[in-house]
Amino acid sequence: MTGALIFSTLFSFAQTEKGNFLLIGTTSLNADIGKVKTKTGGTTNDNYKYWDINFNPYIGYTVIDNLPIGIYLGVDFYKNTYHDGSDHYDRGASMTVGPFARYYFANLNGFMPMVEAAIGYGFNNTKSDYGTGAHTDKNTMWECWVAPGFTYFFNDRVGLDGMIGYYHQTINYKDQAGKRAQSDSDVSDRDNDIFVYIGVVVKLSK
Repeated sequence: MTGALIFSTLFSFAQTEKGNFLLIGTTSLNADIGKVKTKTGGTTNDNYKYWDINFNPYIGYTVIDNLPIGIYLGVDFYKNTYHDGSDHYDRGASMTVGPFARYYFANLNGFMPMVEAAIGYGFNNTKSDYGTGAHTDKNTMWECWVAPGFTYFFNDRVGLDGMIGYYHQTINYKDQAGKRAQSDSDVSDRDNDIFVYIGVVVKLSK
């Protein structure tokens, strides 16, 4: 979830009534979005571009009507390529896992407003080369989001799913020995985004 969404899909195979399992899978692909540019005098140059693809499968169970809760897995692959006259880059992958919950407030002739929340913990591995040789960092991370949205069912099986919400991610960097940085060397990246999500929902009844 980077705030710039090109493509996203959602496949859900369940009802929203109590006692059903819910399987959800989301994917998104971002490329050449949010290029960072530098300006010196009257000259503007691209600093870097990136691509990013992620996949987020969920599995949930409706403990009461319209309330699926469960576990999600977030997998992300990315690469930043710098355009400053060098071959500098960083690329990596991350994985998070944690609980999620989604609550549907009502069914208004197929239009079902809802809200979703999740929090997860995981790991981030990044390989970088800034001209001094490639090195790999292995770090811990956590993320959370909350998003209101809706599902609109065109029929008993297929619908449109959409959300707009707030996303936070923190990556805690480690030292070369693989331990969490301490005191003056504490380093972390914090990212806050507003994201837009659009997908397709397929409902499979009993």
